[in-house]
Amino acid sequence: MIFHRGQYISLRRVVLLTSDILVVALSVFLSATLRLGMEDGLEYLAVHVPSLLGSLALFLVVFYASGMYERQALTRRHGSYLLPLIATAVGLLLIIVIFYARYQLHIGRGILLLGGLFIFLLSWGVRGVYRMIVRSGMLSKNTLIVGESREATEVIQLIRANLDAGLKICGVISSRKIPAGTLLAGIPVLGSLERLRELTEAFGVETLVIATSLAKEPRVLRMLRPLRCTGTEILDFVTLHELLAQEIPLDYINDEWLMNAALNSSVIHVRKIKRILDFVMALLGLVINAPLMLITMMLIRLDSPGPALYRQRRSGLDGRLVTVLKFRSMRQDAEAGSGAVWAGRVDTRVTRIGGFIRKWRIDELPSWSTFSAGR
Repeated sequence: MIFHRGQYISLRRVVLLTSDILVVALSVFLSATLRLGMEDGLEYLAVHVPSLLGSLALFLVVFYASGMYERQALTRRHGSYLLPLIATAVGLLLIIVIFYARYQLHIGRGILLLGGLFIFLLSWGVRGVYRMIVRSGMLSKNTLIVGESREATEVIQLIRANLDAGLKICGVISSRKIPAGTLLAGIPVLGSLERLRELTEAFGVETLVIATSLAKEPRVLRMLRPLRCTGTEILDFVTLHELLAQEIPLDYINDEWLMNAALNSSVIHVRKIKRILDFVMALLGLVINAPLMLITMMLIRLDSPGPALYRQRRSGLDGRLVTVLKFRSMRQDAEAGSGAVWAGRVDTRVTRIGGFIRKWRIDELPSWSTFSAGR
């Protein structure tokens, strides 16, 4: 990202936050009335208002810290239940630790566990509905693309391939005097760079995607500076590709991008909180996924000779190398002759079970837990 949003608050996050408040409130109401009956349930809720309000605030903080309002979590279709499940479990654990330490804030175990079940199911359902709404075009952010090079065409194709990203392309801003009305991959050129501010306001643009080199087009940066404080999100091609495709296009990484990435690190207290949550969630992930991981290890051993796990070195925080474990998805001697090479779409080194666990990212489960807990 070239410029951050500042204090801009996304409408989509407001909608989700409001939905989660209603989800927690409705879950508590349902659990109390189902457990105790309507009359006694309402009386119970009235008596325990401080505890219930504290629980609501705690769940919202855990949801936020767990990344449940981030685009990657909101648009994930496969395994979309996992993050709400873990976040709800962490919230319940914190409530037990905090509230049970002071008995006057005590919440009944039956109501607490039943409420947790409802919170998980409803928060998961809300995000499923959210994905459907975004894919239909509602809540989409009006987007302009600056540039007309090959990157601009790739940006258009990338956004079209990710409808759940919530980006609606309004047009292209030319940096090279291409006439207005010219089509670029089916998207009209609206005008030149000199009209950037005017067109941004006219179309109510929330996101600008820069698909041209700032080093070759320094005037683009001058045009962008006045927009940085208006709440407009400004992304470069690499950042957009990382957000939507969940990978970094290595051909476009340069010293300027690396410097921006280094300067945009989180503030210290946020990193501290995230570190604690990473560790707790890694332990919970190990416990929750233990049955699946055990079955996977058995299937790998039955499918091909060799160990079920293998070690891999990865770069962690501050460039420190970390050894993580992964489920073996290739033959044991896969790199004996060729050494380490990139895996292809059709790779004869991948075993039958390996192809399945790669497709569903099951091979990364031990890696995720060990990397988060020990990075």
